Order: sequence, then C-alpha cells, then structure tokens
Amino acid sequence: MCRICGTNDLQHGNKRKDCFRTEMMELFQIDISLDDPHVHPDAICRYHEKMLLRFAKAQTERTVFRTSVEPVQFTPHLVEGNCSICSPINKRKRKRRGTLKSLVKEYSCTEDVADNHSQHISSVHAPLQLQLNDNNIKPVHVAHTKSDQVLILPYANEITLSVHSEETAETAQDVIKSFNRLNQEEKSNFISKFPKVLSEFELTKLTYEIGKNQNEFILKDCDCISKHYTSREILQALNPVEWLSKRNKVLINFMTGLAGNNFDFIDQINSTDAFLYCRAMEYLYNLRNRKLVAPFAFLVSLDVYTKTSSRVAIDALGKSSPGGSYKTLKHWLSTYAETVPKCPDGTLITGFDNEQVVGYKRGLGEGSKSLTSVITTIVNTTMHDKENSTVQLNENFKPKNWFSVNHFDEKLKNANSDETNAERVKRIKTEKEYFVKEVSQIRDSSLPLFTTLEKIHYDQMYFFLSKAIKDVLNEQENANDEIIDYVDKQAHQESRQKNIIVCTRCGTENPKRKQICENCQEREGIKEAKQAQQRTRKCDDVSKSVGSKEISLNTPLETATAISGHQRFEHVPSNHKESTKLMMGRPVFLNPNSNEAVALILRSIGISSGIKRYEGNNRHWTFVCCDGRPHSLYQKLLTESVICSYCNQAFLNRKAYKDHHKLKHQGKSSTFSLEFDWLYMRIGLGHFEMNVIKSFFELNWTPFLEKMCEIMQFTSDNAKNFAKTCKDHHVAWQLLLVFHTTSLKEMVVPFVRYMMKQGEMPTPDKYLLFYKEFMSSNPRWAYLHLQVFRFSQAIINLRMGVRRNNSCLVQSAKFHLKELFYGRSHPHYRNIELFDTLQYHFMPDEVKNIWDNNTAFTVSGHNSKGQDLDFLLEEKNRAVKQFIPSGSIPSNETWDAICCNLQYIEDLQNLVSSWVGTHRSNNYQTKHVDIEFAVNSFRQTLRTYLKPENETFCGLSGSKLHPGLLKFLETSTLKRMDHINTEVLNEEPNLIVNQNEPVYVSDEEIASHMNKLSKIDIIRKTEHLIHDELKDNILRSHYENVLHSIDGGQLKKDVYLTLYYEIKDVIQSECNIGEEESVDFGTLL
Repeated sequence: MCRICGTNDLQHGNKRKDCFRTEMMELFQIDISLDDPHVHPDAICRYHEKMLLRFAKAQTERTVFRTSVEPVQFTPHLVEGNCSICSPINKRKRKRRGTLKSLVKEYSCTEDVADNHSQHISSVHAPLQLQLNDNNIKPVHVAHTKSDQVLILPYANEITLSVHSEETAETAQDVIKSFNRLNQEEKSNFISKFPKVLSEFELTKLTYEIGKNQNEFILKDCDCISKHYTSREILQALNPVEWLSKRNKVLINFMTGLAGNNFDFIDQINSTDAFLYCRAMEYLYNLRNRKLVAPFAFLVSLDVYTKTSSRVAIDALGKSSPGGSYKTLKHWLSTYAETVPKCPDGTLITGFDNEQVVGYKRGLGEGSKSLTSVITTIVNTTMHDKENSTVQLNENFKPKNWFSVNHFDEKLKNANSDETNAERVKRIKTEKEYFVKEVSQIRDSSLPLFTTLEKIHYDQMYFFLSKAIKDVLNEQENANDEIIDYVDKQAHQESRQKNIIVCTRCGTENPKRKQICENCQEREGIKEAKQAQQRTRKCDDVSKSVGSKEISLNTPLETATAISGHQRFEHVPSNHKESTKLMMGRPVFLNPNSNEAVALILRSIGISSGIKRYEGNNRHWTFVCCDGRPHSLYQKLLTESVICSYCNQAFLNRKAYKDHHKLKHQGKSSTFSLEFDWLYMRIGLGHFEMNVIKSFFELNWTPFLEKMCEIMQFTSDNAKNFAKTCKDHHVAWQLLLVFHTTSLKEMVVPFVRYMMKQGEMPTPDKYLLFYKEFMSSNPRWAYLHLQVFRFSQAIINLRMGVRRNNSCLVQSAKFHLKELFYGRSHPHYRNIELFDTLQYHFMPDEVKNIWDNNTAFTVSGHNSKGQDLDFLLEEKNRAVKQFIPSGSIPSNETWDAICCNLQYIEDLQNLVSSWVGTHRSNNYQTKHVDIEFAVNSFRQTLRTYLKPENETFCGLSGSKLHPGLLKFLETSTLKRMDHINTEVLNEEPNLIVNQNEPVYVSDEEIASHMNKLSKIDIIRKTEHLIHDELKDNILRSHYENVLHSIDGGQLKKDVYLTLYYEIKDVIQSECNIGEEESVDFGTLL
C-alpha cells in the first residue's frame, strides 16, 4: 500500500518510503520516523515515486515545483468492517477537467536551500539556536523580546535556516556558536543524531569535506610509514594494534562505524581485526600516495611470493595495493645480503647438503647446454644437553678416529724413531690391543650391547605380531566345520565368477560361455550380466591404488580415527625435550662431489663454528651431518688430508705432503697432523632410511614386490621402474607397509586356525614354535620369514625410532639392517655402516650421551614428527628455492641474500600468519595412511603363494629363485666379517668370500653379472669351480689342463665364459645323475 495515496496497485520493485525521507518532510511535513508500523505502510507507488523524484530534481536545479497531491490520513484498523483504509467508500469519479488552481501548492528553491535541500524554508527570521532532549535535536528561534523566550518549531527533526541569502553566513555562525556552547555530552548526542536528518547529497558533501580536511594529515603520515618496510627492527617489532593506534583517528573511526562496531571498539581490538583495519588503512593511504609501500601490504606480498615464486603475482599485487613491485622485493632482499646469522651457542651440530637450479634451455645450437647453479647450503642448530653445554670446549673429547690398525702402526712408527718415547709406545700398543679386541667383538657380534639391541628388535616384532594375530583371529569364522575368512570367501567368489555367469532375468547360474540362459532361454539376461561384470572390473581397476592417509601401526583404524589427540608410534617412548630452532648459514658455492669441494665446505664450517684449528675461540670439535656421497669422500679426507707441522700448510693427500716436505723441510723429521680430526661425522638418518628401503626393494623385487606392485596398478615398465628404484620415498614407504602388514597377517593365518582347532589361545611365542616346527623347511616360508621378521621390521623400527627420537630403537634397527648393504652391491653405505659403528663404539661416554639424546629433532614440537638434520635441511632448501622464479638462474649474491635472511623472512611469515589466523595449532595431530584396501588386494595372492604344498622356491610371479638366496643372511654376515678383517684389521682376505659378487636372486642375474667381470675374475671363478665344486677327479684334472692350455693374451673373454658355463653344466649333471653314474667326456667337451 502506498504511504501517500493508499493504493494497493503496487508493482515489483517499488521503492520504500525511507528513500524519500527528506522529500516527504518538505512536501507534506510527514516525519516517517514517527510512523507506526502497524498503521502506516512502507511502500511508495510508482506515480508518487516519480513525483518525489521530480521534486528532488527541482530543488537541485533551483526551479519552482507545483503539486496538488494531499497525502492520505491513515488511522488504526477497525475490525467492525467500516475501516476507511481497507474498505474505502466508492464515489463517482468526477470528470477530469484539470486541477483547480486553489489546490495547487507552489514550492520555490533559493540558493541556500539548493545546497541544503533537506532544510525546510521557514518564515521565522530570528537567530537560530539548538535545543537538545533525550531523543531529538530541536531547532528553535530566539524571539526579539526582552524575555528572550525560546520558540520551538513544529517539526522536531528539522534545522530551520533563513531563506535569505544575505543571512546565510550569519545563520551558520549562529549554529557554530550554539554548538560550541553545548557541553561534551550534548555535543556527542548532537553529532550522533545529526547525520540521520541529512539527505544523501548532504552526507556526501559532509564526508567529502571531512576527507578534504584530513588530506594533509594523511600525506604526512604516508611519508612517515613509507620507509617502515626497509627497517629490520620495525618489521620484526610490527604490531597491528600498536601501529593502528598511531594512525589517523578520523579514518580509523570512520571504518569502525562502517563495520558496525562501537565507538570504543578500537580500544579493545585484537591483532586479527587490527590487521584488517591496517590493510584497509593502507589502501586509503595509497589513494593519497600512489607510490607508497606500506609495511603490512609489503609483508603480504612477501608471503605470497614465498608460496608462489611468481613475479607476475607480485607485480599484480603491487599495482592493486601498496605492497611494492617485484623489483622492490628483490631490492629489499639484496639490502640484507651481508647479515649472516651467528652460530648458536652450546653444543653445535651442522648439516650441509647440495641444492641446484636448472634453467630453461630456450635455444638450440651446437654446444648449447642448460645452465645450472649448484650450491651447498648449511644449517646449524643446538643439541639439547643442558648438563654438558660446554662439552665441545673440552679437547679431550675430540674424535679418536680409530678406524684401522694402520692408525696405530703409523703412530708406533713415529714414536719408535724417538728413543725417549717409551711410555708413549707402550700406551699406543695398549690402545692397539684394545682396538683389535673390540673390533673383533664387533665383527663377531659378541658385544653385550648387541644382545640388548636384539631384545629391542624382538620386542617390537612381538608387538606387531600380536596385532596381526589379533586381527586375523577376529576375521575367522566357522562354516561347515571349516574355518574361513573373508579372503577365502572372496577367492571362492572370484573363482565362481570365472566359470559361471548368472542370468539377470531369472537368476539361473550358467556356464561362462553360454549365450542363452538354460532356464529362461533368453539372451538379454546373459548379455546384461556380462556387461555388468565388465563395468565392475573397470571400477575395481580404478580403485586399486595405495591410499594417501597415514596409518597408526599400533591402533585400529576405526578406533584411532575417533581419537582427536592420536599420535603415531605412541607405544614407543619419545625422548624429544623441546622444539628445535634451525639457523641457516652462509652457503658455499660448490657441489660436494669431490675431495676438494668437501674439504673447502668443511673448512667453511670449521671457521663459522669457531673451531680452534682455524683460529677460532669457541670449540675444539663439533658434530657434522650430511648424506652418503660427502660422507664417503670425508672418509678418504680423514686419513689423507694433513697439515704440515712446520708451516701449517694443508694438503689433500699424503703424496702432495711428502713432495712438499722434501722440497721445503729437507733434513727434518716428517711431522704432520690430520686436518679434519675435529668433527664427528654423522650420516643423515633420512638418507640412510631411503637407501635401506632401496636395498630392500632391489633384493625383493623379483621374489615379491614386482607382483605386489602390479596388483597396486604399477603395470607399465616405467611405473615398475618408478616403484623399484623408490623414486618417491613416500610411495615406497607405503608399499613397504603394505608388504609388511600383508605378510604378517598371511603368515599367521595357518597358525591361528591350528590353535583354534586345538582350542588354545594364539600368542607370538607359540607362533615362533609353530613356524620352526611346521613351516621353516619350506623355502618360500623361510625366505619370507627372514625378510619380514628381520629386515622390513627393522626398517619400520628405524622410522619409529627417528620419529620419537629413540636412540635405542635406531641402533637396534641399524644393527639388524647392516647385512642388506653387504649381500648386494652397496659399497658406499657398506663403508658408512662400518664407519658409523666404529665411531660410535669408541666415543667418550659424554659425547655418546649427547649423540643419543639428539638422534632426531622436531621443529614443530610434536613428539612423533622427529627428523634428522638432513631432512630438515631439505625443507629449508625448498623454502630457499621458493624465492627463485622457475627457470631462472640465480646469482651467487641472490643465493647469499636468501640463505642468510631466511630465518628473518620466516619470522615475518609467522607474524603474518598469526595476524591472519592461519598459523599452526598447538594441538598437533597425525593422519592415518589408509592401506586397508591395498592389503586386502594383496592377501589373496600371497595366501595362494604360501600354501604348504607349494615347495618350489620361486617368486610370486612364478620366476625361479636362486638357491643361494636362502642363505642371504649367512653370506652377508661372512662378507661383512671379511670386510672388517681386510679393511680394519689388515688381515688376509677369505678366499671363499668374494666381496664383488652379490647374492644372486635368479640365474639370469648370474649371467648378467658374469658378463660384467674381467678375464682375470672369470679365470678365478673358473678355478674355484674346478677345485671346490667338481667332485670327479678325472674331470677336475681334465679341466685344469684345459684352463692352463689357454693363452690368456690371445683369447677373448667369451672363451673363458664358455668354459665357465660348461663346467657349471657338468657340476649340475653330477648332481642330477649321482656320483656312481659315468659321464661322457666327449659330449661334455
């Protein structure tokens, strides 16, 4: 219903009366704020809407407006039925003959009214004053009488001014004077109500004048904050609440009102809301100064760049906000290039790793190559050890570097040259005897420590075995006096589906090849059933993939999901004390892949760490962590790199030192010191785990893992190679979990069913007895038992020990994994394993305690998220590369600026995250890896493979395995013992053990390996076959003569290979036909 005429003829989109508050007051003296919502309607009809718009236009253009419209007088509704609004009296319409002049009202507009068209024109010409009450502003005119009586105008919400232009200035001054005479409370009341009586035009004029009034203040403030982003101290101490309190109060409170908050909201504002106000303030300041770079906008641009590495994104932000351009950001980074973080105090450990960037190759041509930039990044942290924080200041705790008896022989040689060193010679001999004794016990695994490590391993194995037994026991059910589970049901169902098909029309089972149902004699039912099977098969193929959630190895999936505070590996004691803070050092612009490069990197670490060897004043020694390649190079540098005692010149090898001594110090005794004897070198446990898993996959690919990966949909050659070589460590870890979990469950299935039939409760101890009595003679079971209960369990123990900073579990895992490096061809980590074992064994107890307490570090503070320094440095390297645009080659200055200021930048990122509210929660939780589907997919295949009647030693795919694989542990142990004898104790090698020959997985691998050997190695292997494996004396003599008659200088390697394989065939024939059966020599030769 229309507020003016009362008509019900309204259209969609009619405006409400609030839009014409001022016009209604001036035309009809109607104050709509006093309307009763139960009486007065809200709408305006289209006709009167146009009329009001014409009136507003007339006032703006200062023209005369005429109208004869009179508003309807609305009264409360009458329920008796004679309501004048609901039931108007229908009268005869008069003929339209125009409007009588007497009914037409004329409204004129003066210049003053045009500027303030919401003001009513009053005929009272007395000076204006303001009178306030609790609800309204009441304008009054003072009468020119002696009594000074106040007259109140009839319209409560108007401010009436004089209509005469010559009186405008005088009236404005009167208003100002009247306003100034008000007290503070009255002024506040007036200001809060004054905008409510203004029209839109008046409000825009008022806000414009306010903004214009603050123009110069904002400009000065822009100059004040424009350099905030260049100051490290200001950015680090930046606080949104404090920064906002120093800005323009007019704009702040204007935004507070827009946000609908109270006037004193800013006094209690939090940092998140203050950050939004600061960002809005910076945008407003940017309108006044288009070249402004404001601190909060700059930090947001910096945060975006670290996440996107996009120059385009930063430039776009710079155009739309006062955050600066990409050039501004790069200049900001370069200004702090010389600010290198100082090494932390306390017990220091340093890690280093290489990082590289490969540029785009945008052109083709002769000799054109892709540009690369390779550096070595360095990270430092303090090891948690409050009791022995000064241990590195003690020279007595320096590494002994006892890795070979050559060390003692050399010291004895130098000591014997001086007759006065009898006591020293005696001490060296005693140390040598102790060293030989301890190394012999390490070789024979007879140390008491190793017994403890085995117990730790088997405690974890019992834990996993108990869980597997419990899960399998819950799956079993009796069906027709037979114990089955869902795997058997699924296998039975799949076998039936291979041979039968069920008609969809009548449900009759038909042979697979039938085209017509035997019952209903129709084709459609069989056809629909085949199509449904094809669709199901496709869906199964798509869904067969390894899950991406993490698994709890000690809590059922459905139970652990409901636990909000769940932590992985929580059954393992955690030794994390507190979170670790990492500090990046200045990078070294070398690739650590050579002796020279590693030496320069270690010298840089020694200088920055304050090692006294390099004239430092802080430490005698320190800890250093790296990956496998630099570790192997360091082992050579440790014994070869020396410093001349006379001139302190360093040499990378002994030969260069000897030449120098003959040239510079002839006639003097040769005395030198090892240059790099000031560090304990530590292999990064992250890279150690990666290489252990690679070794495990390479060993068990043919026996088990190839078929398992095919089930997991690694079907193409590239996909299989991806899985075999462990290109993605996270995928390899999940595949290992699938193999370990499935194998445990399937190996305990026959045991659990046997115990159920006996009416006994299955336990891990009983399982081991069951395996030894019934299953150990089966080669398939024997080999799988070794791989699961020793190697894959030890790999999982290693992961759990690192995550929980449990040194005992890590040492136990290393002890049980060492044979993986000796059984196959892994020379680097074979030497690293032995170096690590000897270094740890001969450490002083004080150093050993620090080593054990800091096996891993947690940056987040979470007790199950520990990592060694090598993987923590990998995360830092990823953070560094975020500042390098893709495809570009950074300069050394850029690398230097980013690495040296990374901690500062990360602190600023944390500030922004805390303001935005996206920082990490203190309630760290871990996710689960959902491998249940993958395990169920693999169980059926493994169960078929492990049937007791299958005794042929072959892999899951059916390929025949080499018999020597069953003695993998024994062979690897012998090779390790021989390696210790030859490399550490300087004993003669065991002729039976060939360090260069791996434990073969298949016969095809033997042929491949033989083709890679030299002629000399082939002759040695042939002699071994003749003397040790040929049983017939006549054959042995014959082949000795044949071998000696061959001229090695004239014949090719293929001739020796042919003879070797011929002798192998003869040996195989002897095994087949027995010793008593004769052999046709002519046929064999």
